[in-house]
Amino acid sequence: MYSDIDLNRLRIFKEVVQSGSFSKAALNLSQPKSRISRQIAALEKDLGIQLIYRTTRQFQLTAAGNDLFVQAAPLLNQLRNTLDQVRTGSEELSGSIRLSVPDDIGISLMGQISREFLHMHPKIRIDLHVGSMIVDLVRDSFDLVVRVGKIRDSTMIQKKLGSVGLSFVASPSFIQKHGSMDNFESLHRLPFLAFSSHSSRSLGVKIRKDNTTLKLSLNPIFSTNNFFILREMALADVGFTALPPYLARDFIKTGSLISILPEWQTNGGPIQILMPQQKEIPIRIKRFVEFLSEQLKDYLN
Repeated sequence: MYSDIDLNRLRIFKEVVQSGSFSKAALNLSQPKSRISRQIAALEKDLGIQLIYRTTRQFQLTAAGNDLFVQAAPLLNQLRNTLDQVRTGSEELSGSIRLSVPDDIGISLMGQISREFLHMHPKIRIDLHVGSMIVDLVRDSFDLVVRVGKIRDSTMIQKKLGSVGLSFVASPSFIQKHGSMDNFESLHRLPFLAFSSHSSRSLGVKIRKDNTTLKLSLNPIFSTNNFFILREMALADVGFTALPPYLARDFIKTGSLISILPEWQTNGGPIQILMPQQKEIPIRIKRFVEFLSEQLKDYLN
């Protein structure tokens, strides 16, 4: 009978799907692989359907297995959240927080934020993934993600933290070599290091100052989707670039980089926290989002 289904078997099934293999699921759950396999077989017997096609090296979900995962995973997460709140019964937070953040924010800030939050709440565990890859919050069991740019997924809870534009910078030696960079014409003729997923002979960049917006035509000789590489290239005098203020600030203070047209910035992209839709957000997630929001706002400004 469905009413007699072992919830632990559903939890194991969820872990197998998310981890991508029986071996990884066994490692994550600290159980023998043979037991994981037996539990999945028992779940299939209880339901009277095959959930997974098995081969010697990999597995594939059946249509029924995929339907079960999509429907059951959010319910298991909600049950875990409810039990965590009941178990806590006070202001003492406990449980895990799984989140994904972009490289620049993750590397430059999340160590500090995580350290401070864990110090305040020692029973919390944080599972931090750094990178700008697209993630499925439900399938990959993320409690929240931080992303820069417009998000069109209306199924997610979205909390906008603000927006961030890019500021032009170059090394002192680059400026000394190429002369004054205090006008738009000089920028057009100089080698530019672009943040982009593709290269181009010319690049149109919108910049703003107060309520004025202009479009610059720049000459990219190098492009990448990583701001840290752009910063290193600029420090090595390869070209000038545009960085988020929080990645340029300390280098400008020490004189390693110099602001170019400091009153102008590229149009800002929104920074948002995204969470799966759920009836009630767990208290540990609420508190972490509040803490993260305040820290990011201070850091990004």
